[in-house]
Amino acid sequence: LQLFASPTASWFSMKGTGANHGIDVVEVDLPADATTEDILRELWNHGDADGIMLAWPLPPCVDVERVRAAVPPSKDVDGVRFRTRMETPHQFAPATCSAVMKLLDEYCVKVEGLHVVVIGSSCLLGRPLAHLLGSQGATVTMLHSRSGDLEAYCKQADILVAAAGVPRLVRGSWVKSGAVVVNIGATFEEDTMVPDIAPFQELSQAKLVVRTVGPLSAAMLLYNVAQSATTHEVVPVGATSVTPALDKSVIFERLGQML
Repeated sequence: LQLFASPTASWFSMKGTGANHGIDVVEVDLPADATTEDILRELWNHGDADGIMLAWPLPPCVDVERVRAAVPPSKDVDGVRFRTRMETPHQFAPATCSAVMKLLDEYCVKVEGLHVVVIGSSCLLGRPLAHLLGSQGATVTMLHSRSGDLEAYCKQADILVAAAGVPRLVRGSWVKSGAVVVNIGATFEEDTMVPDIAPFQELSQAKLVVRTVGPLSAAMLLYNVAQSATTHEVVPVGATSVTPALDKSVIFERLGQML
């Protein structure tokens, strides 16, 4: 279940991606003036869903904490409750944060003992990511786009994660030789998606540059849905006439190929 899923809100179709991997995604595009009660009602109406994802930010009039609390932990596949549960057992971390950790692992980047600079301090991304990195032994400095002397901090980073949503915020001269650069933030300028980091040709001194984790974030989200589904009773609802009937082992195999 994806609420506030306007077709213009994302650069890819979660519904189409899910269908390709045997997961039925219901997109609910609520109006901009939807109230807290409207959202809670939608959550109640789709109680059979294996996973729930909210498109952020929610409208200003919505009580974010009430909506966040209404998402069951076992169905919180995008980790919106992770912020308040960092020190207690949790079900899922935010999908994008999990994508970054998965990416570093796949490239054999061991974060223990490294200095990681995260630019972006949002409750849904920067802070949870800093927590995950710190839990693996990294020394984490969390900044935002208006932090003083960004350049000096960036030049100290062994791993630099840009998640501020400010086009070309990180200049090539800010990245030290051998650093790992991961871009998360992106801004649309007309039909072009501009990252927070400098162009590749200005980052030749870096050991590794990742321009986007978007596809991997989608894969982690769908993987979480499949994981959640294994904990729920199987009931004959939710699928449509076009949803492929796939065995769970096949779903996990396909998702594994995406990761």
